[in-house]
Order: sequence, then C-alpha cells, then structure tokens
Amino acid sequence: MIDNQEFVMHKPAAFAAVFSVINQRGLMTPEDLHRIAAIAF
Repeated sequence: MIDNQEFVMHKPAAFAAVFSVINQRGLMTPEDLHRIAAIAF
C-alpha cells in the first residue's frame, strides 16, 4: 500500500477526481478539501 503523498505524486488527476466526487456528495466541505490539500501538497 502506498501512502497518500506517493499517490498524489504519481496520480494527481485521480487524487483530484476522488476528492471532487467526495465534495459533490456533500461528505466534505471545501474547507476540508483545502486542509487536505495543504497536508497532501
């Protein structure tokens, strides 16, 4: 299993798509996404 940073480094589009879907379903707020992005990047 690869860690999130490695996943982001190799699959940025997939990473973005996953969080886009999560956000569309209302499971996360944009603020949550910004926090995750700050940690991931």
